Amino acid sequence: MGDVLKAKQSSAITLLDEFCSAHRNAKIADICTAYLPICHAGVFDNSAVAELLLSVQDESYAYIDELDNIAEGSVLLNLFSGSGRLIRELLDRGLLRHFDAVYNVDRSLSMIEFSKKNFQVECLKFICGDILTVEMGNAAYDLAVCHCGLRYVKPDCYLELATILRNLKRSCSSCCIVTEIDESFISSFAHVLKQSGTVFQWKKRRVEVQRNTTLYLSHMYYETDLQFKTIINELSLMQEVSVQDILRDTAGYKIADMNMLLF
Repeated sequence: MGDVLKAKQSSAITLLDEFCSAHRNAKIADICTAYLPICHAGVFDNSAVAELLLSVQDESYAYIDELDNIAEGSVLLNLFSGSGRLIRELLDRGLLRHFDAVYNVDRSLSMIEFSKKNFQVECLKFICGDILTVEMGNAAYDLAVCHCGLRYVKPDCYLELATILRNLKRSCSSCCIVTEIDESFISSFAHVLKQSGTVFQWKKRRVEVQRNTTLYLSHMYYETDLQFKTIINELSLMQEVSVQDILRDTAGYKIADMNMLLF
């Protein structure tokens, strides 16, 4: 095991240990049922995480309500599409019918396969790969959505991402929406847009969102899901805290500003 991986795992263990210590004697009043699938999963594989993320019901995508003027026959580019939450939100709002094609791009094959299985709609196209390097073919868009995806791109690649998004526009009226809860990501990307001469709007919308911190730890710090589960079980025994309480974010939901860049 490399030193870098060891350091990452050590950081994860410290974070989870602090979590357990802080909440060992806390009374968990509300059980977030959305977390039950992963709590009961045999292994913490991507499909379990995808199912969990898709089940979340919060206001993360509330800005979609403003997209009521979508032209018929439009093309949507859905970056970092993950479990297909954006697809679900569009279906629930009756907006998916406006699009002739929706290109869903994600570098996780498990996420892509999960979405393809759960959303079998003719207009949906799925591309597995890194948006910075994958061949997009004729996936020029009228609307692009990059929902909380900046965190998966190295800051020194923001200019490259911005250039790709500009070049894939079908027309001068095409719009790209980049969102993040964490303002630091948006600030850095906005700086890159400004430096490149791109005209943009920065909007904020107060929303109630579900926190998924512990879910992302399994992807950020561990090579395999089994390693993550092993650590969780060890911490559970050491701190006398149930696995469910470790995996569940005790805050449940939080009020936050959804930052949106439109250009």
